[in-house]
Amino acid sequence: MARISPEIRQEILDKTDFLSVYQEHVRLQKKGASYWGLCPFHSEKTPSFSVSGDTGLFYCFGCHKGGSIIQFLMDVDKLTYTEAMEELARKAGVQIRFEESEHAGEAEKDRQALLELYDRLSKTFHWFLVNHASGRRGLDVLHTRGLSDELIEKFSLGYAPASRQWLYSFLKAKGYSDNFLKHSGLFSKNDQYWPLFADRIMFPISDARGRVHRFRGRAMDQEGPKYINSPETAVFKKQDTLFALFQALDSIKSSDEALICEGYMDVLSFHAAGITNAVAPLGTAFTSHQAMALRRRASRVVLCFDSDEAGLHAAERACSIAAAVGLETSVLLPEGGKDASEILEKKGAGELTRMAKNTINAGHFLLTRAGQLFDISTMEGKAKAVSFLFPFLDALDSDVRRQEYIKEIGRTLG
Repeated sequence: MARISPEIRQEILDKTDFLSVYQEHVRLQKKGASYWGLCPFHSEKTPSFSVSGDTGLFYCFGCHKGGSIIQFLMDVDKLTYTEAMEELARKAGVQIRFEESEHAGEAEKDRQALLELYDRLSKTFHWFLVNHASGRRGLDVLHTRGLSDELIEKFSLGYAPASRQWLYSFLKAKGYSDNFLKHSGLFSKNDQYWPLFADRIMFPISDARGRVHRFRGRAMDQEGPKYINSPETAVFKKQDTLFALFQALDSIKSSDEALICEGYMDVLSFHAAGITNAVAPLGTAFTSHQAMALRRRASRVVLCFDSDEAGLHAAERACSIAAAVGLETSVLLPEGGKDASEILEKKGAGELTRMAKNTINAGHFLLTRAGQLFDISTMEGKAKAVSFLFPFLDALDSDVRRQEYIKEIGRTLG
Protein backbone atom coordinates (compact mmCIF):
# COMPACT_ATOMS: atom_id res chain seq x y z
CA MET A 1 0.00 0.00 0.00
CA ALA A 2 1.22 3.52 -0.75
CA ARG A 3 2.61 5.10 2.38
CA ILE A 4 4.11 8.33 3.61
CA SER A 5 7.74 8.11 4.66
CA PRO A 6 8.54 8.70 8.34
CA GLU A 7 10.62 11.75 7.38
CA ILE A 8 7.75 13.43 5.49
CA ARG A 9 5.32 12.50 8.28
CA GLN A 10 7.55 14.16 10.86
CA GLU A 11 8.04 17.26 8.71
CA ILE A 12 4.26 17.62 8.38
CA LEU A 13 3.74 17.28 12.13
CA ASP A 14 6.61 19.68 12.94
CA LYS A 15 5.06 22.38 10.73
CA THR A 16 1.45 21.83 11.82
CA ASP A 17 -0.23 24.43 14.01
CA PHE A 18 -2.23 21.76 15.81
CA LEU A 19 -4.27 24.19 17.90
CA SER A 20 -5.61 25.94 14.80
CA VAL A 21 -6.59 22.55 13.33
CA TYR A 22 -8.45 21.57 16.50
CA GLN A 23 -10.13 24.97 16.67
CA GLU A 24 -11.60 24.51 13.20
CA HIS A 25 -13.83 21.91 14.85
CA VAL A 26 -13.92 22.78 18.56
CA ARG A 27 -14.02 26.11 20.39
CA LEU A 28 -11.15 25.80 22.89
CA GLN A 29 -10.27 27.83 25.99
CA LYS A 30 -6.93 27.64 27.77
CA LYS A 31 -6.95 26.39 31.34
CA GLY A 32 -3.52 25.77 32.80
CA ALA A 33 -1.32 23.84 30.36
CA SER A 34 -4.27 22.47 28.38
CA TYR A 35 -7.10 23.72 26.17
CA TRP A 36 -10.70 22.68 26.85
CA GLY A 37 -13.93 22.58 24.87
CA LEU A 38 -17.13 20.66 24.22
CA CYS A 39 -16.37 17.25 22.75
CA PRO A 40 -17.25 16.93 19.05
CA PHE A 41 -17.83 13.18 19.40
CA HIS A 42 -20.66 13.14 21.94
CA SER A 43 -23.27 15.48 23.36
CA GLU A 44 -22.31 17.30 26.56
CA LYS A 45 -22.94 20.54 28.39
CA THR A 46 -19.70 20.82 30.39
CA PRO A 47 -16.38 20.73 28.48
CA SER A 48 -14.55 17.43 28.88
CA PHE A 49 -12.49 17.52 25.66
CA SER A 50 -8.87 18.54 26.30
CA VAL A 51 -5.85 19.24 24.12
CA SER A 52 -2.36 19.24 25.59
CA GLY A 53 -0.54 22.49 24.89
CA ASP A 54 2.79 20.63 24.96
CA THR A 55 2.17 17.46 22.96
CA GLY A 56 -0.87 18.36 20.84
CA LEU A 57 -2.61 15.14 21.90
CA PHE A 58 -6.34 15.19 22.60
CA TYR A 59 -8.44 13.28 25.12
CA CYS A 60 -12.11 13.38 26.11
CA PHE A 61 -12.85 12.49 29.73
CA GLY A 62 -16.50 11.90 28.79
CA CYS A 63 -16.37 9.43 25.87
CA HIS A 64 -12.68 8.50 26.32
CA LYS A 65 -11.66 9.14 22.73
CA GLY A 66 -8.08 10.29 22.41
CA GLY A 67 -4.95 10.36 20.29
CA SER A 68 -2.95 12.54 17.95
CA ILE A 69 -4.07 15.31 15.62
CA ILE A 70 -4.02 12.68 12.86
CA GLN A 71 -6.45 10.44 14.73
CA PHE A 72 -8.61 13.47 15.50
CA LEU A 73 -9.03 14.33 11.81
CA MET A 74 -9.69 10.69 10.95
CA ASP A 75 -12.46 10.53 13.55
CA VAL A 76 -14.02 13.97 13.20
CA ASP A 77 -14.06 14.15 9.40
CA LYS A 78 -14.17 10.40 8.73
CA LEU A 79 -10.91 10.45 6.77
CA THR A 80 -8.50 7.65 6.05
CA TYR A 81 -4.98 7.97 7.47
CA THR A 82 -3.67 9.08 4.09
CA GLU A 83 -6.42 11.67 3.68
CA ALA A 84 -5.75 13.07 7.15
CA MET A 85 -2.04 13.40 6.37
CA GLU A 86 -2.81 15.04 3.04
CA GLU A 87 -5.04 17.57 4.82
CA LEU A 88 -2.32 18.38 7.39
CA ALA A 89 0.29 18.64 4.62
CA ARG A 90 -1.89 21.11 2.73
CA LYS A 91 -2.34 23.28 5.83
CA ALA A 92 1.38 23.10 6.68
CA GLY A 93 2.53 23.82 3.13
CA VAL A 94 4.45 20.55 2.83
CA GLN A 95 4.74 18.72 -0.51
CA ILE A 96 3.61 15.18 0.24
CA ARG A 97 5.31 12.17 -1.39
CA PHE A 98 4.31 8.53 -1.23
CA GLU A 99 6.33 5.34 -1.08
CA GLU A 100 4.86 2.37 -2.96
CA SER A 101 5.07 -1.12 -1.48
CA GLU A 102 4.66 -4.32 -3.44
CA HIS A 103 1.03 -4.68 -2.41
CA ALA A 104 -0.50 -1.35 -3.43
CA GLY A 105 -3.82 -0.65 -1.80
CA GLU A 106 -6.34 -1.30 -4.56
CA ALA A 107 -9.26 -0.05 -2.48
CA GLU A 108 -7.50 3.28 -1.85
CA LYS A 109 -6.59 3.57 -5.53
CA ASP A 110 -10.21 2.96 -6.54
CA ARG A 111 -11.38 5.52 -3.99
CA GLN A 112 -9.06 8.18 -5.36
CA ALA A 113 -9.99 7.28 -8.94
CA LEU A 114 -13.68 7.62 -8.06
CA LEU A 115 -13.11 11.08 -6.58
CA GLU A 116 -11.17 12.11 -9.69
CA LEU A 117 -13.97 10.80 -11.90
CA TYR A 118 -16.65 12.75 -10.05
CA ASP A 119 -14.55 15.91 -10.11
CA ARG A 120 -13.97 15.56 -13.84
CA LEU A 121 -17.62 14.85 -14.53
CA SER A 122 -18.78 17.76 -12.38
CA LYS A 123 -16.69 20.14 -14.48
CA THR A 124 -17.95 18.56 -17.71
CA PHE A 125 -21.62 18.84 -16.69
CA HIS A 126 -21.01 22.47 -15.71
CA TRP A 127 -19.46 23.18 -19.12
CA PHE A 128 -22.52 21.74 -20.88
CA LEU A 129 -24.82 23.94 -18.80
CA VAL A 130 -23.07 27.26 -19.36
CA ASN A 131 -21.36 26.79 -22.75
CA HIS A 132 -23.28 24.28 -24.86
CA ALA A 133 -26.55 24.85 -26.70
CA SER A 134 -28.05 21.66 -25.23
CA GLY A 135 -27.79 23.11 -21.71
CA ARG A 136 -29.57 26.38 -22.54
CA ARG A 137 -32.97 25.16 -21.32
CA GLY A 138 -31.51 24.08 -17.97
CA LEU A 139 -29.76 27.42 -17.59
CA ASP A 140 -33.02 29.24 -18.33
CA VAL A 141 -34.79 27.18 -15.64
CA LEU A 142 -32.18 28.16 -13.04
CA HIS A 143 -32.30 31.83 -14.06
CA THR A 144 -36.10 31.78 -13.80
CA ARG A 145 -35.78 30.41 -10.25
CA GLY A 146 -33.71 33.46 -9.30
CA LEU A 147 -30.21 31.97 -9.44
CA SER A 148 -27.40 34.15 -10.82
CA ASP A 149 -24.53 33.03 -13.02
CA GLU A 150 -22.17 33.66 -10.08
CA LEU A 151 -24.16 31.29 -7.86
CA ILE A 152 -24.36 28.67 -10.60
CA GLU A 153 -20.57 28.89 -10.86
CA LYS A 154 -20.06 28.74 -7.09
CA PHE A 155 -22.06 25.51 -6.80
CA SER A 156 -20.81 24.09 -10.12
CA LEU A 157 -24.35 23.31 -11.26
CA GLY A 158 -24.44 21.41 -14.53
CA TYR A 159 -26.42 19.66 -17.24
CA ALA A 160 -26.29 15.98 -18.27
CA PRO A 161 -26.72 15.58 -22.05
CA ALA A 162 -29.93 13.96 -23.26
CA SER A 163 -28.22 11.21 -25.26
CA ARG A 164 -28.31 7.92 -23.37
CA GLN A 165 -25.13 6.84 -25.14
CA TRP A 166 -23.06 9.92 -24.33
CA LEU A 167 -21.89 9.23 -20.76
CA TYR A 168 -20.60 5.69 -21.34
CA SER A 169 -18.85 6.68 -24.57
CA PHE A 170 -17.33 9.78 -22.97
CA LEU A 171 -15.91 7.89 -19.97
CA LYS A 172 -14.68 4.94 -22.02
CA ALA A 173 -12.80 7.41 -24.23
CA LYS A 174 -11.12 8.73 -21.06
CA GLY A 175 -9.78 5.25 -20.32
CA TYR A 176 -12.15 4.01 -17.60
CA SER A 177 -12.76 0.25 -17.53
CA ASP A 178 -16.19 -1.39 -17.66
CA ASN A 179 -15.65 -2.90 -14.20
CA PHE A 180 -14.77 0.48 -12.69
CA LEU A 181 -17.78 2.20 -14.28
CA LYS A 182 -20.06 -0.59 -13.10
CA HIS A 183 -19.29 0.40 -9.49
CA SER A 184 -19.15 4.16 -10.08
CA GLY A 185 -22.77 4.85 -9.12
CA LEU A 186 -23.38 6.54 -12.48
CA PHE A 187 -25.11 3.70 -14.32
CA SER A 188 -28.13 1.45 -13.82
CA LYS A 189 -27.60 -1.73 -11.81
CA ASN A 190 -29.55 -3.61 -14.47
CA ASP A 191 -27.68 -2.20 -17.46
CA GLN A 192 -24.10 -1.00 -17.04
CA TYR A 193 -24.35 1.09 -20.24
CA TRP A 194 -27.55 2.93 -19.20
CA PRO A 195 -26.77 6.23 -17.37
CA LEU A 196 -28.75 7.35 -14.36
CA PHE A 197 -28.59 10.95 -15.57
CA ALA A 198 -29.68 12.23 -18.97
CA ASP A 199 -31.31 15.56 -19.87
CA ARG A 200 -31.22 16.71 -16.25
CA ILE A 201 -29.94 19.69 -14.29
CA MET A 202 -27.09 18.36 -12.18
CA PHE A 203 -26.29 19.19 -8.56
CA PRO A 204 -22.80 18.05 -7.49
CA ILE A 205 -22.63 17.07 -3.82
CA SER A 206 -19.31 17.44 -2.05
CA ASP A 207 -17.88 16.74 1.37
CA ALA A 208 -16.68 19.40 3.82
CA ARG A 209 -13.37 19.55 1.93
CA GLY A 210 -15.08 20.31 -1.38
CA ARG A 211 -14.52 16.92 -3.01
CA VAL A 212 -17.45 15.91 -5.23
CA HIS A 213 -18.67 12.41 -4.40
CA ARG A 214 -22.28 12.27 -5.55
CA PHE A 215 -24.79 13.81 -7.98
CA ARG A 216 -28.46 14.66 -7.90
CA GLY A 217 -30.23 15.15 -11.21
CA ARG A 218 -33.39 17.23 -11.57
CA ALA A 219 -35.78 16.60 -14.47
CA MET A 220 -37.00 19.52 -16.56
CA ASP A 221 -40.07 17.64 -17.81
CA GLN A 222 -42.82 15.88 -15.87
CA GLU A 223 -42.04 12.41 -17.24
CA GLY A 224 -40.33 10.11 -14.77
CA PRO A 225 -39.09 10.99 -11.26
CA LYS A 226 -38.40 14.66 -10.58
CA TYR A 227 -35.09 13.86 -8.86
CA ILE A 228 -32.64 10.99 -9.27
CA ASN A 229 -29.77 10.46 -6.82
CA SER A 230 -26.59 8.51 -7.36
CA PRO A 231 -26.33 5.63 -4.84
CA GLU A 232 -23.90 5.19 -1.97
CA THR A 233 -20.38 4.33 -3.07
CA ALA A 234 -16.95 3.79 -1.53
CA VAL A 235 -16.63 7.58 -1.11
CA PHE A 236 -20.19 8.51 -0.17
CA LYS A 237 -22.47 7.71 2.77
CA LYS A 238 -25.83 9.45 2.70
CA GLN A 239 -26.33 9.75 6.44
CA ASP A 240 -23.06 11.68 6.91
CA THR A 241 -23.48 14.29 4.17
CA LEU A 242 -25.15 17.68 3.89
CA PHE A 243 -25.68 19.49 0.61
CA ALA A 244 -23.71 22.78 0.41
CA LEU A 245 -21.75 22.22 3.64
CA PHE A 246 -18.52 23.10 1.85
CA GLN A 247 -19.95 26.35 0.43
CA ALA A 248 -21.66 27.28 3.72
CA LEU A 249 -18.88 26.29 6.13
CA ASP A 250 -17.25 29.69 6.64
CA SER A 251 -20.61 31.37 7.19
CA ILE A 252 -21.73 28.66 9.62
CA LYS A 253 -18.57 29.08 11.69
CA SER A 254 -18.66 32.89 11.71
CA SER A 255 -22.37 33.09 12.60
CA ASP A 256 -22.27 30.06 14.93
CA GLU A 257 -25.49 28.95 13.23
CA ALA A 258 -26.62 26.71 10.38
CA LEU A 259 -29.87 27.01 8.43
CA ILE A 260 -31.19 23.56 7.52
CA CYS A 261 -33.52 23.45 4.51
CA GLU A 262 -35.56 20.63 3.04
CA GLY A 263 -34.49 20.86 -0.60
CA TYR A 264 -31.47 21.75 -2.69
CA MET A 265 -33.27 24.57 -4.48
CA ASP A 266 -34.22 26.05 -1.10
CA VAL A 267 -30.55 26.10 -0.12
CA LEU A 268 -29.60 27.82 -3.37
CA SER A 269 -32.44 30.31 -2.92
CA PHE A 270 -31.17 31.35 0.51
CA HIS A 271 -27.62 31.68 -0.84
CA ALA A 272 -29.00 33.79 -3.68
CA ALA A 273 -30.56 36.07 -1.04
CA GLY A 274 -27.23 36.42 0.75
CA ILE A 275 -28.05 33.94 3.55
CA THR A 276 -25.02 31.75 3.04
CA ASN A 277 -25.18 29.42 6.05
CA ALA A 278 -27.90 27.27 4.43
CA VAL A 279 -27.47 23.50 3.96
CA ALA A 280 -29.80 20.55 3.38
CA PRO A 281 -29.92 16.86 4.25
CA LEU A 282 -30.06 14.51 1.29
CA GLY A 283 -33.85 14.23 1.29
CA THR A 284 -36.12 15.27 4.15
CA ALA A 285 -34.55 12.89 6.68
CA PHE A 286 -32.17 14.87 8.93
CA THR A 287 -29.89 12.39 10.70
CA SER A 288 -28.00 12.39 13.98
CA HIS A 289 -24.74 12.07 12.02
CA GLN A 290 -25.57 15.26 10.14
CA ALA A 291 -26.53 16.98 13.41
CA MET A 292 -23.17 16.04 14.92
CA ALA A 293 -21.36 17.34 11.82
CA LEU A 294 -23.05 20.70 12.32
CA ARG A 295 -22.51 20.73 16.06
CA ARG A 296 -18.76 20.55 15.48
CA ARG A 297 -19.04 23.88 13.65
CA ALA A 298 -21.87 25.76 15.39
CA SER A 299 -24.03 25.80 18.51
CA ARG A 300 -27.36 26.76 16.86
CA VAL A 301 -29.50 25.54 13.97
CA VAL A 302 -32.61 26.93 12.30
CA LEU A 303 -34.94 24.44 10.60
CA CYS A 304 -36.73 25.61 7.45
CA PHE A 305 -38.68 22.76 5.88
CA ASP A 306 -41.67 22.98 3.55
CA SER A 307 -44.97 24.28 4.92
CA ASP A 308 -46.90 21.15 3.88
CA GLU A 309 -47.62 18.27 6.29
CA ALA A 310 -44.59 16.26 5.16
CA GLY A 311 -42.32 19.22 5.79
CA LEU A 312 -43.84 19.97 9.18
CA HIS A 313 -43.48 16.34 10.22
CA ALA A 314 -39.82 16.41 9.13
CA ALA A 315 -39.29 19.55 11.21
CA GLU A 316 -40.88 17.89 14.26
CA ARG A 317 -38.47 14.98 14.03
CA ALA A 318 -35.46 17.21 13.33
CA CYS A 319 -36.14 19.27 16.48
CA SER A 320 -35.49 16.22 18.66
CA ILE A 321 -32.46 15.08 16.64
CA ALA A 322 -30.81 18.50 16.90
CA ALA A 323 -31.61 18.89 20.59
CA ALA A 324 -30.15 15.45 21.35
CA VAL A 325 -26.67 16.54 20.23
CA GLY A 326 -26.87 19.81 22.14
CA LEU A 327 -27.83 22.17 19.32
CA GLU A 328 -29.96 25.17 20.25
CA THR A 329 -32.84 24.82 17.78
CA SER A 330 -35.42 27.14 16.27
CA VAL A 331 -37.86 26.85 13.37
CA LEU A 332 -38.48 29.13 10.39
CA LEU A 333 -41.91 28.69 8.81
CA PRO A 334 -42.15 29.78 5.13
CA GLU A 335 -44.64 32.59 4.56
CA GLY A 336 -46.16 33.41 1.20
CA GLY A 337 -45.09 30.18 -0.47
CA LYS A 338 -44.61 26.45 0.01
CA ASP A 339 -40.85 26.80 0.36
CA ALA A 340 -37.91 29.20 0.05
CA SER A 341 -37.47 28.51 -3.66
CA GLU A 342 -41.06 29.49 -4.44
CA ILE A 343 -40.78 32.65 -2.33
CA LEU A 344 -37.56 33.74 -4.08
CA GLU A 345 -39.08 33.12 -7.52
CA LYS A 346 -42.37 34.92 -6.80
CA LYS A 347 -41.42 37.65 -4.33
CA GLY A 348 -37.67 38.12 -4.59
CA ALA A 349 -34.63 37.99 -2.31
CA GLY A 350 -35.84 40.83 -0.07
CA GLU A 351 -38.88 38.86 1.05
CA LEU A 352 -36.76 35.80 1.75
CA THR A 353 -34.34 37.86 3.82
CA ARG A 354 -37.20 39.41 5.79
CA MET A 355 -38.80 36.03 6.41
CA ALA A 356 -35.51 34.54 7.64
CA LYS A 357 -35.57 36.85 10.67
CA ASN A 358 -38.87 35.47 11.98
CA THR A 359 -38.07 32.26 13.82
CA ILE A 360 -39.61 30.56 16.86
CA ASN A 361 -37.79 28.25 19.23
CA ALA A 362 -38.30 24.53 18.79
CA GLY A 363 -40.25 24.12 22.02
CA HIS A 364 -42.85 26.72 21.05
CA PHE A 365 -43.10 25.25 17.55
CA LEU A 366 -43.82 21.77 18.90
CA LEU A 367 -46.35 23.06 21.43
CA THR A 368 -48.17 24.88 18.63
CA ARG A 369 -48.14 21.72 16.53
CA ALA A 370 -49.51 19.69 19.44
CA GLY A 371 -52.44 22.11 19.69
CA GLN A 372 -53.07 21.75 15.94
CA LEU A 373 -52.86 17.96 15.90
CA PHE A 374 -54.80 17.07 19.05
CA ASP A 375 -57.91 18.26 20.86
CA ILE A 376 -56.22 19.49 24.03
CA SER A 377 -59.58 20.38 25.58
CA THR A 378 -60.02 16.66 26.35
CA MET A 379 -58.03 14.43 28.66
CA GLU A 380 -57.31 12.00 25.81
CA GLY A 381 -56.06 14.86 23.62
CA LYS A 382 -53.79 16.13 26.42
CA ALA A 383 -52.31 12.64 26.81
CA LYS A 384 -51.63 12.39 23.07
CA ALA A 385 -50.06 15.87 23.07
CA VAL A 386 -47.71 14.94 25.91
CA SER A 387 -46.70 11.74 24.08
CA PHE A 388 -46.06 13.82 20.96
CA LEU A 389 -43.84 16.26 22.92
CA PHE A 390 -41.94 13.62 24.89
CA PRO A 391 -39.16 12.86 22.30
CA PHE A 392 -38.09 16.52 22.30
CA LEU A 393 -38.43 16.75 26.09
CA ASP A 394 -36.30 13.63 26.51
CA ALA A 395 -33.68 14.93 24.05
CA LEU A 396 -32.98 18.18 25.94
CA ASP A 397 -29.47 18.05 27.39
CA SER A 398 -30.15 20.44 30.28
CA ASP A 399 -32.21 19.59 33.36
CA VAL A 400 -33.02 23.28 33.79
CA ARG A 401 -34.33 23.59 30.23
CA ARG A 402 -36.27 20.36 30.62
CA GLN A 403 -37.96 21.54 33.83
CA GLU A 404 -38.84 24.92 32.29
CA TYR A 405 -40.31 23.19 29.25
CA ILE A 406 -42.36 20.88 31.48
CA LYS A 407 -43.80 23.97 33.20
CA GLU A 408 -44.64 25.51 29.80
CA ILE A 409 -46.33 22.30 28.69
CA GLY A 410 -48.36 22.34 31.89
CA ARG A 411 -49.46 25.96 31.38
CA THR A 412 -50.38 25.32 27.73
CA LEU A 413 -52.25 22.07 28.27
CA GLY A 414 -53.81 23.07 31.56
